[in-house]
Amino acid sequence: MRRSSVKQSYAWQFTKALYLADLNGWTWFVSMQDHYNLIHRQAEREMLPLCADQGTGVVPWSPLARGRLTRVRDTATARAATDPGGTILYRDGDQAVAERVHEIAGKRGLSPAQVAPARVMRHPVVTSPVVGVTKPAQPAEALAAVDVELDEDEAAHLKESFYTSRPGANSRWSGPPPGLRRVLGLGLHRPAVGPAVLAGGRAPAVGAV
Repeated sequence: MRRSSVKQSYAWQFTKALYLADLNGWTWFVSMQDHYNLIHRQAEREMLPLCADQGTGVVPWSPLARGRLTRVRDTATARAATDPGGTILYRDGDQAVAERVHEIAGKRGLSPAQVAPARVMRHPVVTSPVVGVTKPAQPAEALAAVDVELDEDEAAHLKESFYTSRPGANSRWSGPPPGLRRVLGLGLHRPAVGPAVLAGGRAPAVGAV
C-alpha cells in the first residue's frame, strides 16, 4: 500500500497508530478525515495540532454541518426532517453560529455555503474539505469557496461564536466503528512526499457526506 488514511478517531488513538507505523516501518498516515466545521470545532484542541506536528493533511467532512450552516432558522427541509445524524451531532443552540455565517455572507455578497468552508480551509493544516451535495448547483458553489478570503476580523467573528461551554472533544460521538479501531493493527512506511499531494490543492472533495 502506497498511502494510508484514517477517518474519525480520537487523538490518542491516532497517536498510537502513528507510533506503530513508525515503529514497524509501515506506510505513514498521510491524511486524517475528521469531523470539523464552525459548529463542531473540537478537533482544534488536539487532533489538528497533532496532524500539524506529524505532517498529516486534514480532509474534514461535513464543513457545512449537514446543511445547518446554510439554512436560516426554522427552515424546513427533507434532510433536516429525516436525518437522525443531525440531532446526534448538533443542537438548537448551534443556530447562533449559523447566524454569523449568514451575517458575513450577506455583507460580502456571498452564500453561506461559500463562507463556512472558507473558514475551515483557513486552518493551515486543512488540505481539502469533503462536501456533500444534493443539488446540481452545489458543486460549483463549493468550488467557489476556494477563492473566498476571509479577513482577520471576519475569521475572529466566526470563531468567537463557538461557545466555550461545549462538551469535550468528540463527546457527542459514540466512538469510532470497529473497522476504525482495527486500524491500530494495520501496517504500512512513511512516504517522502507531504500530505498536500493527496488532494493536489485546496479544492473541496465532493462526495455524499
